[in-house]
Amino acid sequence: MYIDPGYGSLVFQVAAALAVSFGAFWLASWEKFRGLFFRKEKNPAEKPEKEERGFSSASSVDEDGFLK
Repeated sequence: MYIDPGYGSLVFQVAAALAVSFGAFWLASWEKFRGLFFRKEKNPAEKPEKEERGFSSASSVDEDGFLK
């Protein structure tokens, strides 16, 4: 049986692409599936601080939602 080098290369590339894409899909799906049943406990000491976005929480706001 003879396989043309161009066609053989195409078959090899398709097989490799399918293997890689299936592997990536499997890993992504497995992490989501595991996340449903196993949750990591968050340590309060490692919890990141809230970032300030330019306004302090003590700033006064009027009834329309604008800063005074």
